Amino acid sequence: MKKILVIFSILTLSSCVEYNYSPVAHSNNFVLSEIDFTEDFKIGKSCAKLKGIKFDGSRSIIDAAKNGGIKNVVFVDHTETKKLFRKPVYCTVVYGRE
Repeated sequence: MKKILVIFSILTLSSCVEYNYSPVAHSNNFVLSEIDFTEDFKIGKSCAKLKGIKFDGSRSIIDAAKNGGIKNVVFVDHTETKKLFRKPVYCTVVYGRE
């Protein structure tokens, strides 16, 4: 019984683990204060869901910009949605101007 409880606890805790992952190489010359957040930006989003061992969809910056009709990208964000016993969804959100 104790062995089953330990295995169940490990599986439950490991399924809720979150981590920070950014596939974008950051540059040192980027200053967040240079962005004027008072203007309205267009938003584009592209997501990929895990289906089996492959991802269904694309989460590239180019696809997100195309989906939002953005030609001048200002800011890029990555999000992950993980729910208990569900497949993760990875999204790229692009903010920019037409």
